[in-house]
Amino acid sequence: MLLGRFEDLGLLGAGGMGEVRRVRDPSLDRVVALKLVPTHASPETVARFEAEAKICAGLEHPAIVPVHELGISDDGRLWFTMREVRGREFGEQLAARPPLRRVLDQLARVADAVAFAHSRGVVHRDLKPSNIMVGEYGEVFVLDWGIAKLVGSDETRGAGAGAVEVGAGLTLHGAVLGTPVYMSPEQAEGNPEAIGPPTDVWALGAVLYEVLAGHPPLQGNAFELLARLSDPELRVRRVTTPTPVDHVLWELCERCLMPAPTARPTAIAFAEGLRTWLDGEQSRERALRSVEEAARSFALADAANERARELALASTTALAALPSGAADHLRLAAWRLDDESRAQQVAAALAEVAAEQGAAGALAQVPLLPEAHVLLADRHRRAAISADEARDSLALARSSVLLERHARALPADHPARIEHLAWLDDAGDLVVRSEPAAIAVLERYVSVDRLLVPTVVEQAPTPLQRRLPAGSWRVRLHVPGRPEVFAPVVIARGGVTTLDVAVPATIPAGTVYVPPGPFQAGGTERRPRRRLWCDGFVIGRFPVTMGEYVRFLDHLVREGHEELALRHAPQAPLGRHGAGAPMLSRTATGGFACTVDSDGDPILPELPAVGVDWSGAVAYAAWLRSTSGLPWRLPGELEWEKAARGVDGRAFPWGEQESPERANCRDSQPRAMPVPVDSFPLDVSPYGLRGGAGNVRDWTADAFTEGWAGLDGDRVVAPPLDPTPTARVVGRGGGWPLAASGCRLTQRVEDRAEYRHPAVGFRVACSWP
Repeated sequence: MLLGRFEDLGLLGAGGMGEVRRVRDPSLDRVVALKLVPTHASPETVARFEAEAKICAGLEHPAIVPVHELGISDDGRLWFTMREVRGREFGEQLAARPPLRRVLDQLARVADAVAFAHSRGVVHRDLKPSNIMVGEYGEVFVLDWGIAKLVGSDETRGAGAGAVEVGAGLTLHGAVLGTPVYMSPEQAEGNPEAIGPPTDVWALGAVLYEVLAGHPPLQGNAFELLARLSDPELRVRRVTTPTPVDHVLWELCERCLMPAPTARPTAIAFAEGLRTWLDGEQSRERALRSVEEAARSFALADAANERARELALASTTALAALPSGAADHLRLAAWRLDDESRAQQVAAALAEVAAEQGAAGALAQVPLLPEAHVLLADRHRRAAISADEARDSLALARSSVLLERHARALPADHPARIEHLAWLDDAGDLVVRSEPAAIAVLERYVSVDRLLVPTVVEQAPTPLQRRLPAGSWRVRLHVPGRPEVFAPVVIARGGVTTLDVAVPATIPAGTVYVPPGPFQAGGTERRPRRRLWCDGFVIGRFPVTMGEYVRFLDHLVREGHEELALRHAPQAPLGRHGAGAPMLSRTATGGFACTVDSDGDPILPELPAVGVDWSGAVAYAAWLRSTSGLPWRLPGELEWEKAARGVDGRAFPWGEQESPERANCRDSQPRAMPVPVDSFPLDVSPYGLRGGAGNVRDWTADAFTEGWAGLDGDRVVAPPLDPTPTARVVGRGGGWPLAASGCRLTQRVEDRAEYRHPAVGFRVACSWP
């Protein structure tokens, strides 16, 4: 083989349409590719070879390899030279799983070249991954125009047909030209007149399908494929892929693979479709970066808020530890903590604003971006939960509206949408189990004139499960021969709330049973709301009365402990904390009697035992323990809080509205004074505890601290039977000298242990299995 002036540098490839050699052209001192027609080629092959050279020479496009010159070798074979392309086939690149964006960009450039060819009246007819080359520097070339057709040119049906069986990936010559795997139905018919630009669009769609699915749309041997392509009902279906594929790409692919040529888009529309997706994907990536930055800002805001709370508590605690007349220089450290707390609040607010702006910016770029809607939906749900716990109905309504807006912007099957809308449905599942089985009466707390009234909804045997409106409920459990158990519960939105209750065989007379379980505690600046767990216990339905306390004092006298009885006897306060005149008179036998106080008011046996210091309350519990055989003690303050508030964190036993008509306070009667313990029937907790908001506040077993005490993690620890003597003790509840607003169940007072007051009493408690 003689190549004239060209220096042969070796074979690059060979096929049915000829061979391609690498040569040097000395006239221009450049290396080019030279394609030679096969030896002993048929006239038809030679004609196609020449046509390929002329077609490529007329297609001046960056993605079509330019033809330099056409000639005849010394042995009489036709040749043409063209630019040498270095790189690898598109199909080889797909096997390496490159980024989807890169592949689609390359395919769009292929479509540009095909569209250009169509504009010049040329149809490629054999587009497939092996005829696409990706250059070393990212160039894309459409190769092998050997069976390209000029639209409107004449081709003899059946010319060159041969009964040769070929593989599905090989080019057929003759009546059916092309590669079956990527061949359109009209191409499979073998009618040249039906071939046109839509034929190439089918092949582009088939290549896109392989990009998305990892394999061509049709598979099998050549004749199986041709048979399928002849089916007028042929539909190429989507497949599930390891990496989810955008439905927009699938829709574009399916449009290209429509059996009717007129139903397919043009090559330029195909390219525009890919670029529209790519532009959206670029916007999506920018938006995702904004979402990631917003998430980091939200996290910074949360951390700053938490730090602000810690500093504020530390400042408050430090100030509380100082005497009231402490000099400014002693307060400086606490003030600096407070200043730092405020600075952290400002930082949190700024981070929150930055996060919201970042998320909004992401949605401005991609309005339906799921990641942004998920981030904001989660944020608004957290805000809604906080507002719900804080009883802030306006903030709850606002956050709920925003939560719903972002949840509904998510796809219908998105897990976050389903979860958030279930939460917004304002319903949850309640599961009730009891031991032994009981009849459960389900009561929903309904606000009537700002009074939470337990309203019966249903009764059924346990175990049971019901879908109920979210909110505060109470379950009453009836077991024949056993005390009725009251079990308040908060049904969480979109969740499952389980209530497991063991109904005790008995409880002591005059007490209420508080079953074990979680409850909402706190709700003040110093003690924010917190979900705690408390084991079961019983507590006095009423404070210890004067009549009950007299029996304790009389027992001391009978046992020869008159001095101790006198020390523990109720006394009118002298000054702020000291003990004054006795409040009880003595009988002829040396006992104590309820008569009148120093103001001439009767001291009834039904009045709460007041004027008793903390040690007297502890001594009474010890006496009751010794005479009953039960482990009586003073309640821990968190036990008292659960017994008085229930589990929903209400401000008053009856709800959120202060009222002098519902509890004995300063404005309840013309003259403020203590009343019998069974007065004010609306001052009753979900468990039946009376007088938590008014009349007298109760001593507890706990030493006073500004923060949380009596806890092991989030579990309430029952106080010891004999608490360690301490100078300052926690007093809980309202009292008759206070305004109605001061009778909230979050009220906790630092009382001196020697404190005696006509508005401070106590009640007893006992751990109960």
